Amino acid sequence: MLILLKAMPQHPLSCFHEPTEGQKRAGNYRKTKTEFGGLPITIENEAGSVRRGRDHGGKEWATTMTCHYGYIRGTVGADGDHYDVFIGPDEKSRRVWIIQTMAPPDFRKKDEEKAMLGFGSESEARASFLRHYDNPAFLGAIREMPFDTFKRQVMATRENGGKLRDPKPVRKCFIVLGREGPA
Repeated sequence: MLILLKAMPQHPLSCFHEPTEGQKRAGNYRKTKTEFGGLPITIENEAGSVRRGRDHGGKEWATTMTCHYGYIRGTVGADGDHYDVFIGPDEKSRRVWIIQTMAPPDFRKKDEEKAMLGFGSESEARASFLRHYDNPAFLGAIREMPFDTFKRQVMATRENGGKLRDPKPVRKCFIVLGREGPA
């Protein structure tokens, strides 16, 4: 279950405070910790907050978050950081859409993947992703995955270099009459 009501900026009991630029660079500002379907999630930018940064050319950008954005603790994405997630409103959704982002400035190379959790359809996930970017070229391929498969694979990213794939199977061996072989 996703428990974020008190953390939402528009809620009167919200604990969210916009971090300073120095805190953002250091990553040491207070973040909301929650879970989604058993995945340990840290929310960096809550719905209603403003996410800011600089593009490849040094131009400042800002986007008002329409859903929560953060990462899955204990994971590694292709960029070496935690695996990024957008959290939609449907906490019962058992499907995940993995979006391959494309790298600026020319958007020809793959950047990193972002998981869209809590969305009821690919079109909802796509629309939410695009609301958070000023250029639709950031959107690369989208693939759907059952939630349980995603959960298993994303929690194994530390062992497989940030790739979403099944963990390497453990090969069991046994000895019968002095002969080794697969179990």
